[in-house]
Amino acid sequence: MTSYPPPPGGNDPQRGPDDQGQPYGGAPQQPGQGGYPPPGQQPYPQPGYPQQQPYPQQPGYPQQQGYPQQQGYPQQGGYPQGQAYGGYAAYPAPDQPGAYIDPADPLVATDFDQWMRKGLGVFTRSWQPLLLIHLASYVPAVILGGLLTLIGVLTQSIALIIVLGVIAAVLIVAGVLIAQGVSIYYVTHDAAGQQVTLAEAFRFGAGRALPLLGWGILAGIMTFVGFILLILPGVYLSLVFGATLVGVIMYERGGIDRCFSLFNRRFWPTVGRLLLYGVAATIYYFVFTFLVGAIFGTGDGTVLSGIGSIVLQILLVPLSLVGVGVSVVTYAELRHWEAPGQVHTPRLVGELHQ
Repeated sequence: MTSYPPPPGGNDPQRGPDDQGQPYGGAPQQPGQGGYPPPGQQPYPQPGYPQQQPYPQQPGYPQQQGYPQQQGYPQQGGYPQGQAYGGYAAYPAPDQPGAYIDPADPLVATDFDQWMRKGLGVFTRSWQPLLLIHLASYVPAVILGGLLTLIGVLTQSIALIIVLGVIAAVLIVAGVLIAQGVSIYYVTHDAAGQQVTLAEAFRFGAGRALPLLGWGILAGIMTFVGFILLILPGVYLSLVFGATLVGVIMYERGGIDRCFSLFNRRFWPTVGRLLLYGVAATIYYFVFTFLVGAIFGTGDGTVLSGIGSIVLQILLVPLSLVGVGVSVVTYAELRHWEAPGQVHTPRLVGELHQ
């Protein structure tokens, strides 16, 4: 290789960029320094030191591309969702399916087993105040409806029987809806560990009575027409409104259209849960109907049969108490799957006061 004469002053000239052992545009390297061999030799590792392996990258940051041009850090937005940290499994993002919900939450279920346990938990936790609520709002309507029906039977007037029967049905439906509204207020606070009085619960129910009655009567008419035209539409509507109507009105102050959007998102799981409850309720109903009919007689137009009708309605109250738990937990589960991880019992309490 041709050498260059030193310039005045004794300094070596800057070598060309193709000369070995000299970084581009930098100061000359001495042989054996900086990991660069003398010209004409192959690069070699530093004696006695192993080749250094790159450090593992921390999760969430891009791999560095060496030192010459340092890559900037990406915009910080927290750790990526789903990234395990410190050896612990990470929770999914709140808006993703399967997002974390505390299994101990008393109202929000995520699977069938939790739905069963939490629905029954509402009954076992709050059955005494629920019984008082239903006795105060449901039983008077049932008794009055039974008396009206009895009057129609005694008068033997077909037209009067029909009119009084419709009035009795409306009163019973109104009593059931108001009792459910008051019950939802109480059991939601009770599940959150907040004690409320029955007077507070009834004031809340009275404030929502008109929406409950209005939407409830409309839902009843739609279901009745569905059963007349075709059986399946009636069954579908009864399932939709049974699972969501009272919850939508009480918590969200919504209407019937909201019921369909909630229900259809989890159609088959919700149908299965409600059919299970429906089968159990039907067995309960027919057992007590048979017993009351055997004791008091039914359909023979006597005073005794009218009394038997009233007794039967009172015996069906426990079924309504269990139905409150089924309704609340089913609605809460539907809300969870609509926004996973964002719906919990304290939030439901807050929605009641909005």
